[in-house]
Amino acid sequence: MSGNEPDNRRVVRFIPELLSLQKSAMNTVITNIGGYRELITKKISPPMRKTLYNRAMEEIDEIGGDKVWAALPYLEQHKTTENISTKDFASMFRLESVLGTNFRPGATMEEFLQYLVECVPNLRQLEIQDPRTSRSKKRTYNKIELQPLATGLLLKMKNLTQVSLNDVSIQFSGFVSVCTDSQNLQSIKAKEISIDKKTIISMKNILETLDSKFDYQEYNGQMFPIQIGITLKKTNAGMPFRKVTATLSDDFLDRIPSRFMHLQICSMGNRDIVCERNYLLRILEKEGANLKTLGLKFIRRALNLTFKDIFEHCNELETLNLFQSFISENDSIASFGQLKKFEWENTNRNVSLRLATIFSAPLLQEVDIISFNIKLGDKDSLFSKISNRMILTNFTKIQIQNLVNNIGEYDPSIEEMAELESVLNSLGGIEVSIRSIFVRLG
Repeated sequence: MSGNEPDNRRVVRFIPELLSLQKSAMNTVITNIGGYRELITKKISPPMRKTLYNRAMEEIDEIGGDKVWAALPYLEQHKTTENISTKDFASMFRLESVLGTNFRPGATMEEFLQYLVECVPNLRQLEIQDPRTSRSKKRTYNKIELQPLATGLLLKMKNLTQVSLNDVSIQFSGFVSVCTDSQNLQSIKAKEISIDKKTIISMKNILETLDSKFDYQEYNGQMFPIQIGITLKKTNAGMPFRKVTATLSDDFLDRIPSRFMHLQICSMGNRDIVCERNYLLRILEKEGANLKTLGLKFIRRALNLTFKDIFEHCNELETLNLFQSFISENDSIASFGQLKKFEWENTNRNVSLRLATIFSAPLLQEVDIISFNIKLGDKDSLFSKISNRMILTNFTKIQIQNLVNNIGEYDPSIEEMAELESVLNSLGGIEVSIRSIFVRLG
């Protein structure tokens, strides 16, 4: 090497030491991040604060959620953030044991919402989810309940348009307050709205006041009268949308706005047979004229429900979903002119279904069936009507899973289903999937 040439070896030798020093400094800050607070904004540049934030969130379990929470307002201001879910900050929350003897330190829900008010001014979409949901299925901590203070903080988020509450409870009064007083709210979903006896009395009148504000409404009464679920949206679709999920064990349907178009009813089997049948028929008589979709789950044989009972009240019904329900199909549904989709799932070996009855619906487009004992009825007549396009003229899709007892004996339905598949495929333009599945007897 000549005397005029620079000696680069010393530079190369010190690079690892410089990198090691930077890494050591980063590790020191991360380890003690909860104690720095204001020093973070005073001594660390914004790009490096962003790096620290990302590193802290990645290693939050090792650092401790309470320490990261203490530093959060100084690490990341979220000035431009529009969408936040509490599940992304799950380790930061304080959770008290159901026994009340220990807890995980960290932020309360109210403290976190206060942080959002102060540090996330452009927040538009907020999902509040029980921190345990994304981390563990064990219910070892008390359920989070949004107190009035939390409701007030939600109202302070002036740009908020969407709110979703999952696995956290809110009082009915608090939910209504957010719906009516939040300035820019476009949609809200809450699965666990707490109800008391006083609320039940006035609930329907209060919910009817929201009609003019939200044209999309969903109500879930499966936990009524303890809790209900509600989803409300502004869609400006022109036509209102109202969907209800209920049981036959209470009067939930009498406690919400009527004129719903989509209804799913589940029998809990804890009511007198006569009372349950009369209540179901009263619902169909009262609401059937508006129904486009009807789902029935676990309807017992003793109710003696028939297709005629359903369609004489539901003249505009387009979709019928029957799950593990006993429905007599002795009467033809040819007169039920608006039916477009039929779904049937029943794994009871003592229930049968005649396809000739279902296929007679004149506007039928889709069929989805899972069942034992699927019968064609008069096979020759049925195949002739299909081939000559006397029925199924609007058909686009059919799926059938023909369940067959695996007892080593021949089942004629296997051959019949294969013949049906061939006839339907010959028409063209129909998505056909028909399978016979052997099921071992238990």
